[in-house]
Parts: sequence; C-alpha cells; structure tokens
Amino acid sequence: MPSADLTSSPEDFFTQTYDYLIIGGGTAGLVVASRLSANPDVRVGVIEAGDAGFDDPNFTNPGKISAMLHNPNNHYQVTVTREVILSAGTFESPKLLELSGIGEPEHLAYLGVPCRVPLPGVGTNLQEHPVSAVVYELADGVLSIEAILRDESLLKQHLQLLQEQHSGAFSGPVSLMGFIPYWPQVSAERLNETIVSVLQPHSDNATDDPDLVTFQHR
Repeated sequence: MPSADLTSSPEDFFTQTYDYLIIGGGTAGLVVASRLSANPDVRVGVIEAGDAGFDDPNFTNPGKISAMLHNPNNHYQVTVTREVILSAGTFESPKLLELSGIGEPEHLAYLGVPCRVPLPGVGTNLQEHPVSAVVYELADGVLSIEAILRDESLLKQHLQLLQEQHSGAFSGPVSLMGFIPYWPQVSAERLNETIVSVLQPHSDNATDDPDLVTFQHR
C-alpha cells in the first residue's frame, strides 16, 4: 500500500476503490491490514472511528484516551471489489451486520430490515460482565497519578517523559487493572442472587417486547 494512503483525508480515502476494507482497527484489525498489505498487488483500506488525531493531545496521550469516546461520526460511502472485514468490536460488528441485512431472518423482519444473508447467531448470546471499582488511599510518599498532579515538578517531569520517551506515569490510561472470577469467592446461593439482581433490571428496562428480549438472550 503506498505510503501516501496511510494517513489520507476522508475525502481522498473514499474516492478510491479497495480490494479489502477493514472496518475497525485495534490489535485485531490492524494486524489483518498489515498482513494483507504485504501483497503489493492488493489495495487495503482501514476505517477507524474518528479523525486521525495525530495533533490531538487526547490521541497522543494514552492517559486521556477516555476523552476520545463517543465522538460524533460522519457518513461516507466506500467501494470494495473483493471483501469487507468487520473488526468493530462486540457491539458494533453484529450491529453493522444486522443493519446490512445479515442475521437471524425472523429478527430482521421484526425490525423491518430486509434479510440479505440468513445467518442465525448474529447479535445473540450477549452477556454483560459486571465491573466493580476499588477505592483506596495511599500513604504519603507513594507515587501515584494523584500525587503527581499535586506536585508541579513531578507533573512536568512525567509530561516530559511522555513526550520524549513515551514512558512515565501518563503513558497508560490506568494504573492497575485485574480480572478476578466472582463465582469462587461466593456461595452458590449468593451467586444466583447476584445473577438475578443484575439481569432483572435489564430485562425490565431494555424493552417492553418479550420477543425481542428472547432474540438477544439466545
């Protein structure tokens, strides 16, 4: 893929025709794009949400990545000659498929979307994973983001580390994250109570149509 196309504007990008179009970048989509681009005879396009953002501090500073969420998007049309590869995540990939008429025929008909490809399973079996945050206080002298923000000299030091070496406290959006299974920590009775407490509000509020709820929980 020519280097001039790597950071093309939306106007230039959508005037081209591509052999492969990858919707969604990230660690999955960009790897696919890189490997397809190794073949000089194919043209590969990648669409990611939002602008390029190379001069946007919210983009260049990983610690501010949350400010990039939920930005408004524009609508464009692109031409693909061979294949469209969806890599838009848990929610957007099935959504785009269903809006394109690919999915459970009965579900699409219910929503008024013409079925182009019957593919049961699209958009089903979605399971929510509850998340809990732990709040704690650190003893004086322990380095943390909060301590850095209160100390002007430390703040300048870590901003310089980020800009010059892409390191330091601001090189990541969070300080610590872990995944701990819930079920080994509680009794079977408590586990069932938790599941009911999580699912019931969503079943009550998500939709008044029991058929639609059934589709999404298959």
